[in-house]
Amino acid sequence: MFEYAFYMRERARAAAGARCRRVSPALSVPQREDCVGRAFTTSRRRQLEIMDEEKLISLVQRFECLYNISSPTYSDRMLKVNAWEKVSQEMGKPVG
Repeated sequence: MFEYAFYMRERARAAAGARCRRVSPALSVPQREDCVGRAFTTSRRRQLEIMDEEKLISLVQRFECLYNISSPTYSDRMLKVNAWEKVSQEMGKPVG
């Protein structure tokens, strides 16, 4: 019973956005602190992943044929293949 109550309380806190931001005076690095008081920072690797995701989103937005189902070009397979190739070149990753 206690474990379930703890689980539900933590879930409710997460849903309510109970995380706060603070700056560590010792490190001068922005940190987040969970409700229990444990501080953690966003890893550099995760920051790079976020930047890659944002870049991918901006690149895909250039090509309406990739996401807009009401577009007349949405059903053109060759146009989509070419668009994905251009996106992969910009991202520096192979089409997979």
